[in-house]
Amino acid sequence: MLRWQFMVVQLLTTLRVAAAMLFACVALIPGAHPIALGLYALALASDLADGYFARRLHCRSRFGEHYDGFADKAVDIVSVVYNAVQGAPVVACALILIRHVVALSIRAATGNRHAGSRIIGALTGASIRVITILVLVLPGTARWAHSYGIWIAATVSLTSASREIWTHRTQLSALMSPD
Repeated sequence: MLRWQFMVVQLLTTLRVAAAMLFACVALIPGAHPIALGLYALALASDLADGYFARRLHCRSRFGEHYDGFADKAVDIVSVVYNAVQGAPVVACALILIRHVVALSIRAATGNRHAGSRIIGALTGASIRVITILVLVLPGTARWAHSYGIWIAATVSLTSASREIWTHRTQLSALMSPD
């Protein structure tokens, strides 16, 4: 039977996924900028809240770790796509998205929840979120954020993906060989 504490944490994570998806739907509607900003803020706040409550209520679980990672990827992917639509270099955005696919694939294939460097992944996610906030709150910074910030995040993402592949090369090689 599930305890209410687990339900609270999972509802907060679900709120993050929903807020990210709604942000994606609303962000480009003319006149809906305040709503988009509110949804993005809700997604970021729920990210902080679910982790805090999971630790505080002692209800960390394997499912919760995977679901939290999925929710983080959802916010990051929506953020990258939003920035691409707002004028960020498409190649840099593609590199960031490729890193997310590589990370999820390696984690799924190896069964390793923490494949690769968590610090590099956290830095990439944080940088994308900061760039998105800058573009949302201060649209005049979009050119600077896209010219420099996205390329820095893309470089970190490419480094992270390369490191994850290298770290798990033996496992991946075994998984790719014919049965």
